Amino acid sequence: MNDPSPRLSLSAIIRDRAPTVWCAGDDYDELLGTYCEAANVTRTLLKGKMNIELAAIEYTPAAPYSFDYMRHAYVGANGSTVTYEGDVFGENMSPLIRICLPDRRPWPEHFRRSAHERKYPHGSSLPIFADDWQGSNDIHPESSLQKKLQKRSVELVPDVPNQSLEDMEPVVGSGREQDSTVRLGWHETWATAMLENRDHYHPLGNMTDIFWDPAEEWGVEMHLQRHFDQVMSVNEVEPWIYEEQDEDSDPLESRGVESYEVRATILRVFVKNSWFIRARQEPENQDEEDTSGSDSEGEHEDDVEWM
Repeated sequence: MNDPSPRLSLSAIIRDRAPTVWCAGDDYDELLGTYCEAANVTRTLLKGKMNIELAAIEYTPAAPYSFDYMRHAYVGANGSTVTYEGDVFGENMSPLIRICLPDRRPWPEHFRRSAHERKYPHGSSLPIFADDWQGSNDIHPESSLQKKLQKRSVELVPDVPNQSLEDMEPVVGSGREQDSTVRLGWHETWATAMLENRDHYHPLGNMTDIFWDPAEEWGVEMHLQRHFDQVMSVNEVEPWIYEEQDEDSDPLESRGVESYEVRATILRVFVKNSWFIRARQEPENQDEEDTSGSDSEGEHEDDVEWM
């Protein structure tokens, strides 16, 4: 086995704004949102024993590491312009978690400087612009910032008991205007159960699970908790939202969830030998290729590296 490092670094980023509507045909310099580092800290991980069952080295945080995040479904009506030219950014986005060697950065991707830097000092925020996120050639090419961020990150999905990847998409209905849509939140059984438990002050449901990166080279054991504040943890879709639907639409029989809050606690991290081999082969403190979306002539000369 490749010699495992006695220490690793771990960082989680969360999106700090509710979902927003943007149009693909509009200004590509549009600021879509901002990622920020959860709990404003990169946590040190300490090497432990070999986990025979997972064929991975166990690491534990040098100090307790918990953070809160909110999962949002965009609710409300969108006109035909959004239907044909736009999209909703930031809907249903989960935190992203990464590990790295102690002398590397967990997020070496390039991001342009933002007018928000005064509010969020460099090193604690990560502004996302439309052209960076979608890439220059297609809405979701493999070279887009979205794909780059997800490639070697752990994503916390699903994060609710009885939730599956197949039922995590919010409901979208037809609006009153031609070619318009109405986004109606989550209406699956797991969403209904959370609302009913909240109404009766019952626990909203906790879970402990291991979430793996796409290559399954490393995983993080998380405890996800939803009952620390029952009143504020789950937000229901307002009744007036349903009135925006087309008159001929079948009414939804279940109540809908607009957003829910989760407190995440990192328990253990499991790292396989293949991760150490790849991590030591990568160039130090730089991404494998430029992710700014700029051309060779330096269109974005203010690009910076975050963390």
